[in-house]
Amino acid sequence: MTGRPEIGDSGCEQLGTQALSLVLGSHEQSEDRARGPVGPGESDDPAIHFRAMARVRLPQHLLHGLRAKAPSLKIQLLCDGAPEMWNLLEAGFTADRFGETVYRLVDLPHLLEKLASAAGDIEDRGGALAQAQVARWKLGLCNRAEGARWVLSELEDSGFERESSDCPVHAAITYLRRHALNDDRMSYANARKLGLALASGPVEATCKSLFALRMKRCGARWKSETGQHILHLRALALSDRWEPAVELTLRPLAQAVRPAA
Repeated sequence: MTGRPEIGDSGCEQLGTQALSLVLGSHEQSEDRARGPVGPGESDDPAIHFRAMARVRLPQHLLHGLRAKAPSLKIQLLCDGAPEMWNLLEAGFTADRFGETVYRLVDLPHLLEKLASAAGDIEDRGGALAQAQVARWKLGLCNRAEGARWVLSELEDSGFERESSDCPVHAAITYLRRHALNDDRMSYANARKLGLALASGPVEATCKSLFALRMKRCGARWKSETGQHILHLRALALSDRWEPAVELTLRPLAQAVRPAA
């Protein structure tokens, strides 16, 4: 949405039928994780906490304006299973501020990675049988109402769980218990019915095309204000809204031309 022209009532009505996703991908977390955890109260470096919270507070400001014009707008929080990221999201997007229509989902590819490791352990280190098992689990996750609980039950009944940090089955079971049992973050079938995203890949790709390719050029240096101006222009160009934006910008400057007497 960055840099798009102001959306009128009709635009917001159309937007209300869609979902706005707040995606905190693993590529955004890597830099902060290298310096330490970013959850509230988990870091001694206030700058780390500030950068992480800024990612949450900025969408909050935008969402309040959109929600006022489109009350039916769906809000989706989508990221991997890192507890520090969910701590930030849960603290910023509470029910009293945004209502109960905030949908939470763990990125499906992250879950499938853990399930693939578990299937490889169960089916003797991978192969066609492990791939078939993962495909079966994925199909159940995307179509069963309680898909995550079903996969969890099969892993628990497999007999391959060992309480060890290097046991893939134990890691997958712990992951599912945390996000499917303790918190409802794996309702993929319901998300499909609502038209919500199951993976953060498209938004992460946008972060690369919108921000990284333009702002991280060799020798480039930006100030906050002028750098944001460039991002506004690039967002308009990438979203094929350059011409409408120019027309909207120049409209107040238009003056009637009268022929000279």
